[in-house]
Amino acid sequence: MASLNAGNIAIGRAHALSDCDIAQLEDLFAASREDVEALRDLQDELRYRQSPQALALLNRIQNVLDAREPRLISGGAVQRGSDLTAMQLKASERRTRIDTR
Repeated sequence: MASLNAGNIAIGRAHALSDCDIAQLEDLFAASREDVEALRDLQDELRYRQSPQALALLNRIQNVLDAREPRLISGGAVQRGSDLTAMQLKASERRTRIDTR
């Protein structure tokens, strides 16, 4: 993993994130918005935390990652971020099942 830097925080290994408080993790997020690897490391750490601040930060990180990385969904369509609502996705899946019969 590349080194994460936010202000005077320098972290060289993902496991060191467990030593950070939520304010430090928020600083790292702000400094690492373009670094997918760093965002994934933060995401992994935050999955172990249950405070409202940690869950909110985890959600913000997931939104950034979703916006950056397209995902394949049924029927070969590409979904970027939350472009498709759950209802649209279900409708798409139903059409795909009908088309393949």
